[in-house]
Amino acid sequence: MRPGDGGRRLVEYRDAAIVALAEGAGLTSGQISRVRVEDIDWPARAVRVGRGRREEVVEVEEVTMRHLVAWRNVSRIDSGPLFRPLLKGSRGHGPPLDRGLSVSRVYQITATATSRRAS
Repeated sequence: MRPGDGGRRLVEYRDAAIVALAEGAGLTSGQISRVRVEDIDWPARAVRVGRGRREEVVEVEEVTMRHLVAWRNVSRIDSGPLFRPLLKGSRGHGPPLDRGLSVSRVYQITATATSRRAS
């Protein structure tokens, strides 16, 4: 937990940003898992997804960008994979690890958020 975050855990910021990208920008779990900090054009509110011939730039809504900025600020990630697993045993408060989050974990996060809204 960081000062001034209202008691929210890092995992809550991360998961909110992931769900916002899935719902607000229509990105798939695979695309979200591969987003790097360098792929985001912060002033233009756009995310570059795909590589090579399949690369495209997706504009994101302001609310989605707010979630991305909040996650970047509390996680202090300034390069590399934007979404990362957190240190085990930290109960969602530990520092992000250096590797990216797996596609299956991103899918779990988005599926859980969707099922919570449906019930």
